[in-house]
Amino acid sequence: MSRKAFKSFFLALLFLASLFLALLFLALLMHAGDREDIFKEIDILVGMNHENVIFLKEYFEEGNKVYLITELLTGGELLDAVLERGSYNEADARLSFVQLLRGIQYLHSK
Repeated sequence: MSRKAFKSFFLALLFLASLFLALLFLALLMHAGDREDIFKEIDILVGMNHENVIFLKEYFEEGNKVYLITELLTGGELLDAVLERGSYNEADARLSFVQLLRGIQYLHSK
């Protein structure tokens, strides 16, 4: 999803039946065609179920705002982790790369 489509976001934590979820508030800044593309991507993501792809439980739209309810990811950004550690050894880099490729492979299989 293109980050340029969003003006801002808001994160709220939801606790529902032992499941931690995140609520993202997104203000859309785009033309009608771009908006359709974004919602097409959201509709596709709602049907995904893979450990290396974020789980989008639900979404709803209100005017120029979209609310996404996703699983809560607390691991942070890969780049931040690399910068903090200074470097990754080959085994750690391989694991991260394999996880990324498995997620991409799953998405392309759908």
